[in-house]
Amino acid sequence: MGYDSIGGSQYDLHGLTPFINSLIDDGLFFTNYYAQEECTPSRAALMTGRYPISTGTQYYLVEPSVKWALGLNETLLPEILRDYGGYATYGIGKWHLGHYTPDYLPTARGFDQFFGYLTGEIHYWSKLLYSGGSYYHDMVYMNDTCYYPYEGTDDTKYSTYLYGSKAVGVIESHDFDQQPLFLYLPFQAVHDPFGDVYEYTDGLNTSYIDVATYDEILERIPGTTRQQYAFSLHLLDRTVKSIYQTLTKVGQLDNTLIILASDNGGCYDAGGRNGDLRGCKGTLFEGGFKVDALMYVDALMYGPSILPSYTQGVNYTNLFHVSDWLPTLVGLLGIDYTPSEDFAWDGIDHSSYIQEWNQNGVYSAYGADGPRQSLIYNIYYNIDTVTDYNATSAPFAIRDIRYKLVRTHVGNDYTTWYDFSSALSEDDDISRGSCTESASASGTLTTMLFDLWDDPNETTNLYSVVNATYKASAYAAKNSLEAIYDATLSSVAENTYSNTIDAAAVKYWDRHSAYILPWNSGTGSLSLCTPTTSFA
Repeated sequence: MGYDSIGGSQYDLHGLTPFINSLIDDGLFFTNYYAQEECTPSRAALMTGRYPISTGTQYYLVEPSVKWALGLNETLLPEILRDYGGYATYGIGKWHLGHYTPDYLPTARGFDQFFGYLTGEIHYWSKLLYSGGSYYHDMVYMNDTCYYPYEGTDDTKYSTYLYGSKAVGVIESHDFDQQPLFLYLPFQAVHDPFGDVYEYTDGLNTSYIDVATYDEILERIPGTTRQQYAFSLHLLDRTVKSIYQTLTKVGQLDNTLIILASDNGGCYDAGGRNGDLRGCKGTLFEGGFKVDALMYVDALMYGPSILPSYTQGVNYTNLFHVSDWLPTLVGLLGIDYTPSEDFAWDGIDHSSYIQEWNQNGVYSAYGADGPRQSLIYNIYYNIDTVTDYNATSAPFAIRDIRYKLVRTHVGNDYTTWYDFSSALSEDDDISRGSCTESASASGTLTTMLFDLWDDPNETTNLYSVVNATYKASAYAAKNSLEAIYDATLSSVAENTYSNTIDAAAVKYWDRHSAYILPWNSGTGSLSLCTPTTSFA
């Protein structure tokens, strides 16, 4: 979900998320929030509390038939909540952290139950994925002993509504008096493809969107792909509202912490935009990383244990990275857990800052006094499949509280600013290709320094002009950030991603009714069978 997709969007999406906007109005809106530039690295950072360069997920994403996954030596968020906090842990939606053996599946990594898809993108209705020259079905259910292809009667339900209904079922059936609940709900929306294979080939229509809203979107938003993005976003808003209403119905709204955050910047060729920010998904510019996020608790829950009332309806401007969620949640929930030294968190605990935010009605617009004073966006180094990136050529981005140092390619369609005034009236420009790190690695490798306070859209490169007398603060920041880069290189974990397709995968899927499943055996107790329990 691209930057400025929710809240008081100043662009073409304004008014499409009225319910989510109401949560922002009464909650805490993170205006200095950063995810990663791609799906898999962002999920890895969320689940581990560590940078992708620490987990070996710094480059590219998990492909359907590739033997690569987030390492089993990592301890994930649901494991900590379950084993140290006593939570029941449910996952619904997108996994995308590896699936070539059962050991990498969600219920082998801390979730009690999981319902959803394993790969990066599927069709919203059919749940089909094109891989290896054929279509395969990607929808599974699993508990802690079994996983199996999901063949329920609701299988072809529009995925946002399907995942929402499963979430409602979990909430309605859970015994909150017995055990607290952690529900991880990574929706497919607003990812492409929006059109399906057999039905709904043109995407959403007035059978899902009321005529007035449908016509309004068509009138003020150019480009059919962008229009489909807008429809998808609007239905996501409706689904979030239904979950909220269910929490109210079961009497748990005043006992629930709601977090909504995007996993990467918008992709231009998939209907995504990032406001005035430079770049898009798959790039090291702000448009790849800076996204929307919010935290909400019901007014009845405000108090010293979670959020004081003076944090209500306020922007949280401190620099916040997706890896910060794990330590921050551990802090907010009072869970006694400290990672081992070898797997120390890169994420920072914001819990005390959040609880004290806006206490005196004054806060820094740039988060200058926040707990996070720097951020390593990513470093494309120590990657097995990219041998030409060495210490002096590896693309990277690092910032302190004000300045950002970045070395990346420029001169391609991905690393520019989206021109809203030139948007196509009939369709979006879908000829660009996919938004990935490798796709944006064309053009001229350039080192740049930006002042993000004065130049948040990265228009003016200061790298060649700053010195000890001209803009001394930028000069000092450049030297400091270069030192961080040099010091970090030796500790960058090996990225063992392989782009070699494992032919055994599709052979296995063909033998199992064309369902995407683990095709190698694991060492744990999770196996292919029919679970004795059913998902809500």
